[in-house]
Amino acid sequence: MSRRAGLALGGLALAVLVFLEYAAFAGSPVSTTAFDSGIFLRCAERSPFAAKFWNAVRPPVVPLVYRLAGGDGESIRLVQSAVSLAAWVGLGLAFARLAPAGWARRVALVLPPLLSLSIPVNQWDGIVMSESLFLSLMAAATAMTVVLLRAPSFPVLIAWCVAALAFALVRDSAAYLLLVGVAAIALRLFIGLARRIDGRGTSLVFAAAVAVGLIALVSARASMHGGERWRTPLVNVILRRVLPDPELAEIWRDRYGLPRNEVFEAQAGKLAWNRIPGGRQLRHELESDARLAPVDRWLAETGVDAYQRYLLFDEPVRAWRDALEGFRIGVNPEPPVAATAEEPGGYAQGASVRQWSLLLSALTYAHVPRPELVCLAAAFVALVLARSTRATRARPLALFAVALFAGAVTQAFVTWHGDAAEVDRHVVVAGVLFRIGIGALVLGSLVSVRGFREPAETATHGAA
Repeated sequence: MSRRAGLALGGLALAVLVFLEYAAFAGSPVSTTAFDSGIFLRCAERSPFAAKFWNAVRPPVVPLVYRLAGGDGESIRLVQSAVSLAAWVGLGLAFARLAPAGWARRVALVLPPLLSLSIPVNQWDGIVMSESLFLSLMAAATAMTVVLLRAPSFPVLIAWCVAALAFALVRDSAAYLLLVGVAAIALRLFIGLARRIDGRGTSLVFAAAVAVGLIALVSARASMHGGERWRTPLVNVILRRVLPDPELAEIWRDRYGLPRNEVFEAQAGKLAWNRIPGGRQLRHELESDARLAPVDRWLAETGVDAYQRYLLFDEPVRAWRDALEGFRIGVNPEPPVAATAEEPGGYAQGASVRQWSLLLSALTYAHVPRPELVCLAAAFVALVLARSTRATRARPLALFAVALFAGAVTQAFVTWHGDAAEVDRHVVVAGVLFRIGIGALVLGSLVSVRGFREPAETATHGAA
């Protein structure tokens, strides 16, 4: 195919993507507000130059984008759709860099944009919530990580830094997912130094990326603690998962000093925003009701450290076993995340649910039995493929799949234990990463089995 024909075909494909993104919401309400929409919009009203903007009750990136968009629903939907298209096309281009020229590269190019049009992903573009920008910036950060690892340079480094910082500050759980990318870059830096295969400039690029990535992680944690965004999710976890289990509740009392409190324990099984009898929401009463003072003091002084100790050191097996439920939900979402013809409402209240999107979603989000075992087996196969294949670019595809599986599992763990409310929408990204990883593994396997080789002119160009 000539270069002109390729550009024409690419332009046509992009036009189709834009049309489908528009068609998904045509005739639907301008945008949908739900749950925390009002909080994001109120945060967007603050000046970005105020410290409270960066240490608010929500991470700063979504309010910043909404403020730049003008704060109205129509502009927000258009901006989220534009960012989504750019990010997922960018991920497709980056994915294609890992595949050899020909059919494999074209398949890699279209897979991420097609996945982005499926209902569990696309519906969020029309909702005033953080999911759309979170998924889009995940795609952008992943794309830039691939480009940085494949073609390290200082201009690419700058673009990666922007994507990494934006992603780390779009949602509190994003920082832990970014850590997977930082670990991949650090590993590449170590290999380059150990084998002396990189020049000084390349090593400096990788080292700077690791440093900026760690700064992004620290900044995200500082913003979270500054805004005390951990309080409500931790209260939800205790109310929903600790107190209803007598054995577990006793462990938390004996081992971590969780106070016995009749008023607090009467809310077992509920959420932090439920009202207590004769009062306001529990999360607000914790700070003002003298009866709840011991619990409030324990949360401030001990809560976060105790929970981290419980998850990472005292009960890691139990923590990972429980997190598998979050992984299953992410891989096999049900309504309201995965709206269907029978239940078209969902979070988006029917927006983005079309015949073509239902068909596409049925293909891209086909049910996966025992997804945790499938993920483990797929990661093993990818590692074997990465070590044994001789195909020029099957190894990068396999390693890419391993990194995506690691990201999916990490996000499932962090999301499941990060909050006990609305886990289904919080863990959507785990299913997205899992599916891209499966696509990379299948493509790498086909490349390996069929013995594809990179064209000589492409290899020569890459070596230059």
